[in-house]
Amino acid sequence: MVLLVKLLGMILLMKEITHRTERFFLFYYFILLLYTNIMKHVKMMILEHCPHCKKAFKYIDELKKENMYYQNIVIEVIDEQKEEEKTRGYDYWYVPTFFVNDKKIHEGVPTKESIQAVLEEAIS
Repeated sequence: MVLLVKLLGMILLMKEITHRTERFFLFYYFILLLYTNIMKHVKMMILEHCPHCKKAFKYIDELKKENMYYQNIVIEVIDEQKEEEKTRGYDYWYVPTFFVNDKKIHEGVPTKESIQAVLEEAIS
């Protein structure tokens, strides 16, 4: 609802602005606002030398090349040994583990299909 009110306000403001540069920046802000409200926060818990984590990165790269909708997904990669404080409060035993908006989507040995499910959840 808040997003709808912001968008309506921006549309009304665009009608009043006549200068091209101001319109461009307002339009850019409009797209940025839409993008940041659509994308979900993705966290990937890893260990540096984990072979399953390396396989997950490979699948992510492959899927991003295959599907343009996945290319703009930002994944926060958290090495649990180096950034232990960032893993507190998350319930998991195995890596890689993916959380989308703090909801666990995948844990453990990855398959291309399970990584695709994570990316789909991120854009849904």
